[in-house]
Amino acid sequence: MASPIPIATRDELGRLARTMEGMAESIEQHIGQREAFHAIGKEISTLGPDGLEGVLKRIAERAGHVLNAEIGLVLLWSEAIGCWNVGAASGSWHELLCRSVLIREETPISIKALTTDTAQMVEDLASRPEPILQIRDRLGAKSLLAVPLRGQGGAFGVLALATTSMKRNFTELEIHLAQQFADQAAIAIMNARLYEAAHQRGEGLQSRLEELESYAVNMAHDLKGPARRMAELASLLQTDYKGRFDERAERYLEWIRENGQQLMARIEEVLRLARIGSVREIVEAVDPREVIQDVLKGCTEQIDRSGARIQVAEAFPRVACNRIHLFQILDNLVRNALAFSSNRQPPELEIGVRSPGKEPVTCNSGEIPALVVFVRDNGIGIGPDDRERIFQPFERLKQHEAPGTGIGLAIVKKITELYQGKVWVESELNRGSTFYFTLPLYGEMRTALAAQKEA
Repeated sequence: MASPIPIATRDELGRLARTMEGMAESIEQHIGQREAFHAIGKEISTLGPDGLEGVLKRIAERAGHVLNAEIGLVLLWSEAIGCWNVGAASGSWHELLCRSVLIREETPISIKALTTDTAQMVEDLASRPEPILQIRDRLGAKSLLAVPLRGQGGAFGVLALATTSMKRNFTELEIHLAQQFADQAAIAIMNARLYEAAHQRGEGLQSRLEELESYAVNMAHDLKGPARRMAELASLLQTDYKGRFDERAERYLEWIRENGQQLMARIEEVLRLARIGSVREIVEAVDPREVIQDVLKGCTEQIDRSGARIQVAEAFPRVACNRIHLFQILDNLVRNALAFSSNRQPPELEIGVRSPGKEPVTCNSGEIPALVVFVRDNGIGIGPDDRERIFQPFERLKQHEAPGTGIGLAIVKKITELYQGKVWVESELNRGSTFYFTLPLYGEMRTALAAQKEA
């Protein structure tokens, strides 16, 4: 506070000096109030390590400081047990009272503030007739102001401010300020409850999803045996009873054998999709060009049969991933490009990189540059309605029948998302497709992780 103006006369100049002092004191008080509200607003938006309890404690302390009250309490009403839970208290009272319980009958003033949704003030608690008044008889309070904490469904608690050194009559302005502090506390509590509800819902959904995935895996395992036996029995009948069946029976047996094999292949793909991310894989520095060469070796028969021409970039930056995962991505994309080729001309594939380091990938250490790899073909193309749908399990292009289980692109999507990357396609019907996917650059990830450790 500013020093008194050194004028002691009672004339007009002296009265003006005293008026100036009063104005300066009022301005200083308002600045302090504004600073207190500003600090509370920041804390509500970003809870610190001490969480909601710490925020409520500081609100109680700041409210008490601004309104010259020695005790500040945040009381939360519990409908389940019909009493108050102390959410926070100012100063040393916090350790004594926080998370304790106050009885309804011993807190009539706070109960009235709660039930009427209006501020309640008692200047002289000693004049109250109640034989036991918690805040008077046990905390030594002389005056009390209780203002409601308001939510969408009405009041759910109160901010109680009490004086212990002397009796006080809280002014209308002070009651208004106390209500502002109570509103800030109510916002903090409601935000915390919303966050907790969302977190619990997220955990529940995640738990349910894990249960469904486990059920799908178990179901796939259970179906794998019958599918294999169906294909094997059909094959045995064709071999052991060759020449004994007519042409129709032979055709039916062939259908049974083929469907059994297709069912086994689909189940195997489901299990492969389910296993991605379930086991922590080793992340290493991988050269995509080496993996591409392995993929092309595995596709030699399909490449030779179709007369495909494939162009591969001379060099690729290394990426941070598991080598098997990158192989699965590229193997699915290359085989898809060969399978969905146009009948009018031999397949032409190009595998390369686009704008290395320009596409960010969000990871635990923040956003880091990623490598954008593409596989381009001159095949049948993909219509606008199918460009998102084809990344879902068992979804296939309606206008083209090709061998496969319809789960390859779902595997590509799940692997890229495992590394917090993405996959997408740019295409036009009858004009080919270009599939892009991102993986984190090895050198950039190493640098980011090193910086994080140093910090």
